[in-house]
Amino acid sequence: MSVPPKTNSWRKPIARTALALALALTAAAPALAAAPQSVHTDAATEDQQPRTEVRAEQGTLYIAYSGPVVPGMAKFLANEFAKYRDWTHRVILILNSPGGSVEEGERVIDVLREIRVTHRLDTAVFQGATCASMCVPIFLQGRERYAAGSSLWVFHEASRVADGDDGKAVADDEETLRLFRSYYVKAGVRVAWLNEVLAKIANGHNLWQTGQELLAANAGIITQGLSDVTERPELKPAAAPAQAGRRTAGR
Repeated sequence: MSVPPKTNSWRKPIARTALALALALTAAAPALAAAPQSVHTDAATEDQQPRTEVRAEQGTLYIAYSGPVVPGMAKFLANEFAKYRDWTHRVILILNSPGGSVEEGERVIDVLREIRVTHRLDTAVFQGATCASMCVPIFLQGRERYAAGSSLWVFHEASRVADGDDGKAVADDEETLRLFRSYYVKAGVRVAWLNEVLAKIANGHNLWQTGQELLAANAGIITQGLSDVTERPELKPAAAPAQAGRRTAGR
């Protein structure tokens, strides 16, 4: 008889975030209360090394990934899922990423689609975290897609390195449309909103949005909003206020 694999050890800051996460979540997302968040406290940048945390609890595998979409991300996700697939029925992928390689992003999506064959897959972007560029199609693979109003999102055209132009990147309109049709439209993102985005990002522009703006626009990127109110885990819990004695009749 085999036993489930031992989860990664948890640093103290992660353990302290459990109550903070519970306060931050809507009633529709109770399973996220056990999810790691410490890898998402800093802004993700394109040149940083990815940071990851993995935890399995009560049938749910939490995988937190903070960093660019670079070669090795798909293999990491596949390996972690293989370790826990027989002991879980749900995977929650928590993202904080500035985007990166389209090729690796599509390999990641292939892994996530394989996970969805046997497991429920949800995705999340927490308070203050970023999901930009190729991170968004990865996020869109979730059945439920949770994000805080204070999360930050960036949309722009796909690009490629131009031949004979000192290695500078140029916008690739055809690739941009392919990505939008393959991943955004198929995930239920509103087409009218996508057309507005295409007009704004044309000719080499970034469109910056908050999670709250995406929710207000009914874009279809985020399916469940998360609260932006979180606990400060570095502070001791406040003492309960003293209760005044109850007066009785005749005194």
